[in-house]
Amino acid sequence: MDQAQHTSAYVGRFAPSPTGDLHFGSLVAAVASFLQARLAKGRWLIRIDDIDPPREVPGSTIAILRDLDSETARHLMELFSALNDHHNVTFLIATHDERVMRYSKRLIKMQDGKVISDITQIPN
Repeated sequence: MDQAQHTSAYVGRFAPSPTGDLHFGSLVAAVASFLQARLAKGRWLIRIDDIDPPREVPGSTIAILRDLDSETARHLMELFSALNDHHNVTFLIATHDERVMRYSKRLIKMQDGKVISDITQIPN
């Protein structure tokens, strides 16, 4: 959905933890949340917070994003970038995964709940 289609303040969210592969129940929740946001002409956000490092599985962020789409995570990140470039749609992804960070136009690093750097960058 582009910004022009947003006619309500409704915001749907999907916030899986990167502790392994996306399971069927989470996929159903993601699709339901997306469809509800679309029906309400609102926005839909994916928020992947790696706030439980002991349980975090390396590569899970990419795997979850890949599982939300039939293509690879790279294609999904490229789609996010294109939506941002052409329709001014903003995506917020919280991650420690360097492969995801490469697609960012703005990288905000935090430590102990405080912003330690805020860098605008050109994605690879």
